[in-house]
Amino acid sequence: MLNWYFKTNLLIRILVGLVAGAVAGQVFGPKIAWVSPFGDIFVRVLKMIVLPVVLFTLVVGRPVSIPRDWDGWGSRPRFSI
Repeated sequence: MLNWYFKTNLLIRILVGLVAGAVAGQVFGPKIAWVSPFGDIFVRVLKMIVLPVVLFTLVVGRPVSIPRDWDGWGSRPRFSI
């Protein structure tokens, strides 16, 4: 039933959802405002999940790296040309 949905590219699905949301906002106007709390909760849950994952990755990834590569981390900006 939803086989076509999962075979479609993720970027296409995101863009279709974005366009559908914009069209729904323009067509229904203030009548669709009851959906807003669900979107706010969704964004807050994403933030709550992303911050610990990023911090955990940084904390765990540092000891795994090679000690000779630690020279100068944070002491000066590195630009490669």
